[in-house]
Order: sequence, then structure tokens, then C-alpha cells
Amino acid sequence: MFVLPCAALLFCYLWSNRHVDPRRVLKLAAEEFRQLRIDAEHPAWRFDGGSAQLVHEHIEYRDKAMVTVLRVTRYARNAHGEYFYFMSEGTGRPFFKHIDQASARAALGDNYHAPPSAPG
Repeated sequence: MFVLPCAALLFCYLWSNRHVDPRRVLKLAAEEFRQLRIDAEHPAWRFDGGSAQLVHEHIEYRDKAMVTVLRVTRYARNAHGEYFYFMSEGTGRPFFKHIDQASARAALGDNYHAPPSAPG
């Protein structure tokens, strides 16, 4: 009895989202990123999406034809060389967090650059 209503809800959700404009997610994610500001007490932890350096961007698609965008993931760094992770599905509720240098190095590989004050 419970399975049928759940299946119907899932079908309605998928049907209603099948004609989503793929540019919509990209546009909303770009706007969310640009407007993101963190005013931390320590300058190294501050972030401004309008001036941050975009280091890497990955776009995930819902389909093999790469038409419908599912989510946008970005790695960025601030002027102090601190790295931040951003993920958005274009819903107005992006995920954002600071990541340590070791995690940034592992995730970015050759795109990683140590902060100016860090050794080697």
C-alpha cells in the first residue's frame, strides 16, 4: 500500500523536471557562487565569490548526452591561498566549506598551489 503512493510521487517529480533548462542550473550556480561572502575574523578565512580565484570546476550531467545539468562543483581560493569547496544544484541552497591544504592538494592535483606563506 505504501509503495504505490511513493512510486507515484517519484514519477510526478521526475516528469515535472524532465524539461528543466540545463542553462538554468549553470546560471543559478554561478550567481550563488558570485554572491557568496564569508566575513571571518581572520583574513585568511574570508571569502568573496566575486573576487575568488576559480581553480577547478566540474559539471555533472543527468544524461549521457550531457544536456541536462545536475550539479556544479567548484574549488576556489582566496587572496591568502586558502581553498574552498562549493557545490550547487541550482536550488538556492549551495553547499560551501573551507578545505584544508592537504585535501585541496589531493582533490586538485596539478591545479593545486601552496599558499604564499606555506613552505615548499
